Amino acid sequence: MKKLTAIFAAAALALSMAGTVMAQGSIGQPTVPERPKVEGVPNGYSAKVKEVDKEMISKIKSEAPDVAELYEALTDGKSFAKELTTVLASDLDSNGEYTMSNDVKVNPANLIQLSTPVEFSIENDDGVMYTPDGDIEMSMVVEAAKDLGEDVTAENLVIVLTDPESGETVLVPVDSYDPATGEISAKLPFPGIITLMLNPDTAETETETETEA
Repeated sequence: MKKLTAIFAAAALALSMAGTVMAQGSIGQPTVPERPKVEGVPNGYSAKVKEVDKEMISKIKSEAPDVAELYEALTDGKSFAKELTTVLASDLDSNGEYTMSNDVKVNPANLIQLSTPVEFSIENDDGVMYTPDGDIEMSMVVEAAKDLGEDVTAENLVIVLTDPESGETVLVPVDSYDPATGEISAKLPFPGIITLMLNPDTAETETETETEA
C-alpha cells in the first residue's frame, strides 16, 4: 500500500511540476546552447558547439538509422518521444524507464526539449580534437532553461548524449543549474551530440523506492 501511495504521489507531483512550468509560459522554442566551457584540458584547447545539420545526420544514419531519425525529429522540432524511446529500448526497464549514472530513473517519453541538438567537442584553433580519458566536466548556457519555475532543479534536467561515430546514446544527469542564467554543468562520458531536456518526473532512486516499499 505504501508503494502504491508513493507511485500516485510521484505522478501527482510530476503533473504539478509540468503544469507549473507550462502555466508560467517559461518554455518556448528550444534554443542553441551558448558559452560552452570545459575543465581539465591541455592549454590551447577549448569547448566548441556546432549545430547538428543534415550532413551530420546522414553520417549517423549509416551507423544507426534509429538515432538519425531521433535527431531529424529534434532538429525539425517534431515529437521525438517515440524515436528516443526506440533508441533507448534495450536500456529501459519494464516500466519504460532509463536509469542514469546517479541512479535517477527517467521516462524518456515524458522529456521536454529545451535546446537544439549540437555537437560538443574539445578542439584547438587548428581543429584538432581532444578526448579526455575520463569524464568531461563541461558547462553551457541554454536560454530556454532560464526561470523554469521554483520547483525545477538540476535533478529535473537531463542531457541526451550521442556518439556520432557509433550511434551510442545515453542520458546524462545535470550536476548544477542556475535558473537565473540558464547555465548547467554536467560530466559527459564522451564528447558528442548533446540536447538538454526537462524531466518533469520526480527524481527517485532505486534505494528510496526499496525503503518506501
